Amino acid sequence: MICSSLRTRHLSLAACLCAVVHTGPAAAATYSLSVGINDYTTIAPLEGAVADARDLDQTLRASGAAESILLLDADATRARIEAEWKRLTGKAKAGDTFIFTYAGHGGQEPDRAPLDEADGRDEAFLLAAFTPDRKAPEFNERIVDDAFFEWQQAAAAKGLKVIIVADSCHSGGGGRNYVVKPTFRFSPPYGEEPGLTFQAAQELAANNPSLDKAKDLPPENVSLFLAVAEAKRSPEILIMNQKRGALSFAVARGIEGEADSDGDGSISAYELQQYVAPQVVGLTEGAQITDSRPLAMSKDGMLKA
Repeated sequence: MICSSLRTRHLSLAACLCAVVHTGPAAAATYSLSVGINDYTTIAPLEGAVADARDLDQTLRASGAAESILLLDADATRARIEAEWKRLTGKAKAGDTFIFTYAGHGGQEPDRAPLDEADGRDEAFLLAAFTPDRKAPEFNERIVDDAFFEWQQAAAAKGLKVIIVADSCHSGGGGRNYVVKPTFRFSPPYGEEPGLTFQAAQELAANNPSLDKAKDLPPENVSLFLAVAEAKRSPEILIMNQKRGALSFAVARGIEGEADSDGDGSISAYELQQYVAPQVVGLTEGAQITDSRPLAMSKDGMLKA
């Protein structure tokens, strides 16, 4: 599951969420790429992922992002997402912030080289045309954690502050009622093949002293907000009579200024994290607990309140 993998590999919320636009010629810029997928071809559709992506995109635009790209449903192909990621991170300069948000299904498949999963499972964001049929070209319509980690490494190596908001399963109040029969952003495990089953991959990981644990160390300046911890499922809930993901909703409200707990006009990653976590618990009536890193105090101003 890409979110649980990201939880262990990638992230330190001490890194800045976004740069505050201060006066002066050297003000840092923010770039964002928001993805939301409701309409899947071969797996169960969702109802709130597109609304999540639109909300975050609009919020980031309003906060002063230099450029924000929104990709929805069939437009959010793997090739398009990778191209926009590389274009935006290529355009950004050292010290700038790049924010990627994903709302949609998460999935798991047997770990393949480089072996780096203690549970023997790779995780992936599943895109609109994805099919679990390994022989179909649409099987490649997913973003596997190994490749995603490399994207982040490249951006961080350039000196960018990278923020990931992953509102999917396997992600490592009045009018706000939990859905009686919730839709989960989850797809059954897929990708087994002769000689590579989940059980075989798990046994290989358990007995492999050379397991590549390098990716357990997060790239510097990369931060993550996850919908749920490892092995948990992220539900879609009703918020003001609309299906939504609680994490996306809470992050957007925090960026709008609700997370500015000390009233100094800017928001640190720590402030945002401290705002988002209890908000998600409240929105889901205790059914969902987010996972984010780190839990250390940070006073870096990152967002205008």
